[in-house]
Order: sequence, then C-alpha cells, then structure tokens
Amino acid sequence: MRRDIDWNRVGRYLAGEASEEEREEFEKLMAEDPEFADTVVGAQEIWRAAGENVYKWDVDRAWGKLSSKARLERSHRTQPLVSPSVAKHQTMKFFSAYKLIWRVAAIILAFLGVSYLAFHLRESQGESDRKLPMREIVAEKGQRITFKFDEGTEVVLNAGSVLRFPDQFGSDRREVYLEGEALFQASRLNGIPFIVRAGAAVVEVLGTQFSVRAWPGEKNVRVIVAEGKVAFRAEGGRVNKSVILLRGQMSSVLDGGDLSSPSSVDVEEELSWVSGKLLFDKMPLRDALKSLERRYALICKVSDSTILSRRLTATFKDESTDEVLKIISLSLDLRYKRNQDTVIFRDNWRQKYLKLFLPTKQQRE
Repeated sequence: MRRDIDWNRVGRYLAGEASEEEREEFEKLMAEDPEFADTVVGAQEIWRAAGENVYKWDVDRAWGKLSSKARLERSHRTQPLVSPSVAKHQTMKFFSAYKLIWRVAAIILAFLGVSYLAFHLRESQGESDRKLPMREIVAEKGQRITFKFDEGTEVVLNAGSVLRFPDQFGSDRREVYLEGEALFQASRLNGIPFIVRAGAAVVEVLGTQFSVRAWPGEKNVRVIVAEGKVAFRAEGGRVNKSVILLRGQMSSVLDGGDLSSPSSVDVEEELSWVSGKLLFDKMPLRDALKSLERRYALICKVSDSTILSRRLTATFKDESTDEVLKIISLSLDLRYKRNQDTVIFRDNWRQKYLKLFLPTKQQRE
C-alpha cells in the first residue's frame, strides 16, 4: 500500500456519510490497490465492533441532567441562551459526531496497536533471545565430558567442544548450540522436540541417539544417526532442503548450504571416539593432526607442508602420547621433536639419504 490513509475519510465511507463522488473515488482506490482494499475490509470489522460499544445516549435524559446540574433555569435569565429544542438538536449532533470520532479512533488505534504489538513482540522476542540466561559446558583439549540434562537427555562432548544451552528449556522446545562434536541420547518428552544448532545445520528429534560434528574452520557439518531417526536441515543455503536420516545413515552440509544424500556408515567406527578410541583410516595427516591436538592437548606443526597429504591408518586407545607420536612417525616415515605440548613433524630425510648414498652391507661385500 503506497498511500497515506485518511482515516476521517475512511470513517465517513464506513458510516455511509460520504458523498456519491467521494464514495466512487474511494471504491476506485480500493479496486486499484488490493492491499488498501484489505485494510478497508479489516477496518469494517473494527468499525462494527466499535459501534457496538458506543454508549447509546438518551438525549432527553442527558439534557435534563445537564440543565439540572448547570441550574439553567429561565427565572435566572431573561432569555435562554439556547432554546431546549435547539440544544437538544445540537446535543444529538454532538453525540453523532462523537460516535463517528470514536469509531474512527477505534480503527486507527486498532491498526496502530496491531502494528505496535507485532513490532513490540518481535523486539521483546529479540531481547528475550539476547538476554536469555545461557550456560556453557566446555570439554578442554585432552578430555571428554559426559553429562545429563534434568529432562533426561545425555550428552558426550568430545575434546575441544563447546555446548551452550538455556538455564531452563522452553515449554515447546529443547534447544542447544554446539561447536565441535557430541553424541546425543535425546530423551522423549511429551512431543517436545530436541533441537541442536551447529553452524549452518539444524537437527531436530523427539528422542533418539545421534552425533553432530561441527568443528570451527571445517566447512562441513556432519550428522550420524545411531538409533531412531532425525530431521536434518541446513539454514542459509541456496536450497532450503531437509532430509530424514535413519539408523546407520549420515548426511552433511555441503558448500553452498545444500545437504548430501543420506549414505550408510559404520556407526561403531564413526563413534569410536566416544569409547576413547582414536581411529584413522587412510586419513590425510592434515586432518589426523587436528584430532591429535584435541585428544592429547597438543600443538602440532610440520616443517614441510608436502607431508600433510600422507595418509595415516592406525587405531589408538590406551597408548601414551609419546607412543602415539612414535607410531605415527614410523608409519609415515617421519621424525618428530616434542617440546612440552608442541610437536614438530619432519620428513625423515636422513634415512632416505642413507639409503641413497651409503652402500648397503651387501654392496660392501
């Protein structure tokens, strides 16, 4: 609707007091502007409601009370200021005008009230969201945390992960925010959904077991279902798409916000971290080092970026940090130097040099 509304004119039209020319022009505007027409239809409803609430004045009785209180007696005046018939007529005109003003005001206030209320609710909701008391649980590097919500949902938080949630869940949803990786065993609670927001992904369930991985700096957010099923969707992508994942299925948010099609995975292998295992299956060293940093609270560096593409296959659980570093070095033909929590991996060029330039025992013989 592109024009300002003359509410007095609207009031005259609804009251049937507009001239023929004014009425035709008014209806032409309604025909040209559907939004304006919708506004007028809404105003008609308010007009009717306002009309029902206007006090039905008894003009004779009102004039009598007014005269009595004002002590307007003919004996006090040589001539009435206003004759009773004229006063009665003017009073009727006053209340007729009052009725029109009242109903026009009701329309204006109703429309302004609805707009203000909607705006106020949005602002209040925003303020509520911003000021909602939140709790935060952090699993530091080198540790895993298991905890349980009052309503029964259990969470295993992987090392280096952060979970935020309100002090008290709402009556219509249970919503948490994840940065990192976690396994959720969501309890069923009278149809109230449990919602995990992680990066550009939203996971919604009523009660099931699933994991969410959303590490900072990684493009993909991945969801794996261990039991039951979940609704998985992406926010802000090119396509507003969602998928239903069943037991043993995985999906991830791709570049651009689209979702990958559900695919089958080895749940036990994918969730091995929950039991303390660290499993690498032909994983590039660049990705394996991130897991090492979180699991053992290390800072891992390389002297040559070319070694980051080497692929590691290994499984660790109860080994010490130094044992893990030695096994990785031997598996990938590397050397490492550790200084407290910082580890630098280097290509094992010395061994290669010996092989290339020093004669073997067989050659010497």
